[in-house]
Amino acid sequence: ATPAKLTVGPDAPEAELALDGPHVLGWAAVADVPWLEVSPASGTLPARPTVRLSGVAPPGARGTIRFEASGEGMSFTASVAVTAAGPPLTWRAVVPAVAHAPGAFGSLWRTDLAAVNPGVAEAAVSLRYVPVEGAPALRAAAIPAGGTREWPDVLASLFGVDAAASASGVVEVAADRPLRLSSRTFSASEAGSFGGYLPAVTDEEALAFGETGILPQLTRSADYRTNVGVANLGAEPATASFALRGAGGEPLGTAVSVDVPPGGLVQVVDVFGAAGTGDRDVAFATVAPTTPGARVWAYASVIDNRTGDPTIVPLERVVPGAAASASADARTVPAAAHAPGAWESLWRTDLAVVNPTDAARTAEVELVPADGGEPATRTVTLPPGTRTFPDVLVSLLERDAEA
Repeated sequence: ATPAKLTVGPDAPEAELALDGPHVLGWAAVADVPWLEVSPASGTLPARPTVRLSGVAPPGARGTIRFEASGEGMSFTASVAVTAAGPPLTWRAVVPAVAHAPGAFGSLWRTDLAAVNPGVAEAAVSLRYVPVEGAPALRAAAIPAGGTREWPDVLASLFGVDAAASASGVVEVAADRPLRLSSRTFSASEAGSFGGYLPAVTDEEALAFGETGILPQLTRSADYRTNVGVANLGAEPATASFALRGAGGEPLGTAVSVDVPPGGLVQVVDVFGAAGTGDRDVAFATVAPTTPGARVWAYASVIDNRTGDPTIVPLERVVPGAAASASADARTVPAAAHAPGAWESLWRTDLAVVNPTDAARTAEVELVPADGGEPATRTVTLPPGTRTFPDVLVSLLERDAEA
């Protein structure tokens, strides 16, 4: 087959090959990537098949077309290497944890992934799955201008993970224009599902060497367990350390160190057990990359053992010097409730606050009611460590418990 190497892309989406030989043999072609096709895919020699770009391929992606010819007691094979050309993919974000796997207490985890293209032109998108175990997989997609696309159970529907498999990892998304990404990891059962949102993370949002992050509102009991995970956004191996701390900021157990491969994910199941500490009503963890040049991002999943419902706790970066200025460290909790909901649900909000310094701080908590009522403000003292306000609208802001 000639040529033995060729390039296809949006500007030149197809190329002709020459299949010649001294014998009239039957042949067939197979491409090893989904973005290539051969037309016709079989015939007899000599032939001039066309290699065609059949999908959006990440620039620089490589595929191989294998030709097999046989007949008259003979058989031959040949391969053609194909490289994809295209617009540079200048935007990148990482979905730090995706799953298609069973979990503890009968849970069954799946991840749905969605992307929105807010731009005025079609987006060329590359999606790369880096599993905890096994080789990475690369897929491509196109999202129309102003449009959206969703991949339910993304590891199965897009990356072909077997329905009975246990798989997890990271999905890196690159595009030729900025996207907005959303992922929902949930536990499914016959009664429905419980799930949590996990944000996509850009390089700028990752935790760099020398920086510290906090995972607040962690707990461990007969009713709850806490897992933590760390994703490596870099191209080199990275090590990160989790250190649990109690309500007063005291160390709990020993620090948990994890080694994360390039672009990969490591999850620590039951981080309290891994640290060698017992049950705690409330705790928090500090996270720090210990490899120079590393960029990582971490999360916690606090799971209700009775329902399988996870609360996803994203990393909060500690800003040096922010504690000296109240306005510099102001935070808004965008929704809080003490109210009945649909399907006989009953909604409550617990609030946890971490003071990472070694001195007591004063904080002001303000409720702005959704119905336009009078705001309520309370001033609280926060000693070093963490403090939790269960059902905060009642316990701290003194709303009517029957409201």
